[in-house]
Amino acid sequence: MRYSSVILARNEQQHIAEVIENVRPLSDEIIVVDDFSQDDTPQIAEDLGATVLQRALNDDWAAQRNAAMELVQSDWTLIADADERFDAVLSDSFANFTPRAIVRALQINRLNYYQDRPLLHVPYWPDRQIRGIRSDVRYDPGRPVHERPLVSPHQIQDLDGLMHHYSYADACELFEKYRRYGEIEKRSGQEVAKNPSMLRIPVRIARRVLMENALKDGWPGIATVLGEAYGDFYAALQSSPED
Repeated sequence: MRYSSVILARNEQQHIAEVIENVRPLSDEIIVVDDFSQDDTPQIAEDLGATVLQRALNDDWAAQRNAAMELVQSDWTLIADADERFDAVLSDSFANFTPRAIVRALQINRLNYYQDRPLLHVPYWPDRQIRGIRSDVRYDPGRPVHERPLVSPHQIQDLDGLMHHYSYADACELFEKYRRYGEIEKRSGQEVAKNPSMLRIPVRIARRVLMENALKDGWPGIATVLGEAYGDFYAALQSSPED
């Protein structure tokens, strides 16, 4: 099975070559959607044979992915970010996948890292993510962040293997990303489902640290919980869109 591969990137000159080489064995084409990087990301991607689409992200990952989907040529598309890598088992699962009419998305296990340490317990493991879709599938425009393709549960097939997600290099990056996500969710109305009220935030922290086993991941697990809580707290402080 061969795919088109879509990679989102901004200022990823240290990582873009590795992710391109990671998906290349599965790909008939590779499309890098570049958020006007100020480093050599676009040139490196082009030198490695990728098609580069430069497009402003504007805090909308769903729209960025949908723009790329308009360009793909294959029947199926793989989705990856610059900080994500398929392991050998997952690559084999993608390669050996046989399409069926009912299946429109492929779901995998993503292993998240904080400062190169894997988060191996709930709520961050297992982290189920869709990383393969039929190329006529689009992402929900109502979810600009933590985006999801518009497919039904019965249309999703699970694959074996892991995607490694090297997400946060340090606490500053973690807290800044969750602050940004919280702001985007509040602005778009996406946070309504989460209901990040001031009273619920400390309850969520306690539940995740003490009951959902984040404590077992030590400081990385606790830091990630606090980063999420900070994003929720920031969102709760903002005015709602209709105010």
